[in-house]
Amino acid sequence: MINHEHKCIFIHISKCAGTSVEKAFGVDTSKHTKTNRDSLFGWDNEYKLHLQHATPQQLFDHHLITRDQWDSYYKFIIFRNTWSKLLSDYFWTKKGYGKEGTFENYLKRSGTFSEILNNSSHDLYCGEHLNHQKDYFFLNNERINYNRELSFDKIGLGFLDITNDLGLPKSFFEK
Repeated sequence: MINHEHKCIFIHISKCAGTSVEKAFGVDTSKHTKTNRDSLFGWDNEYKLHLQHATPQQLFDHHLITRDQWDSYYKFIIFRNTWSKLLSDYFWTKKGYGKEGTFENYLKRSGTFSEILNNSSHDLYCGEHLNHQKDYFFLNNERINYNRELSFDKIGLGFLDITNDLGLPKSFFEK
């Protein structure tokens, strides 16, 4: 997500409170199928990815963000224990997509999960949910220096830091 009013970029790893962040910044998260390149949200049929889950490398490779924006905007990210994230995503995918299958099949992108995790032409594609979290921390093989890296386990304190950093109301993330 990019927000030009507050001059910030939020890199959204799936199942790490990203939808809450996007809503707080005014992104209409109900329109996943509509491309909004202005806020970097929604399905982009040209690049076959959900913009909100694009890695920084994908944002640059597809010219969705400029070097000037990247260098001058405040950047933050939320990360989570990998197993906790994967389990959360597994149960979310099963419920949201009506898929039955084992956790192992989910991790291997096989069985009933194969189509939605491997085929970016499928209308329910969500394969970027299995991107490695480390891919969100590197750009051109160099470690990104985010202004804030928030732990999902301490999200409240992290949100407080961001409201202070950006001069936002203390209740900004309580929407």
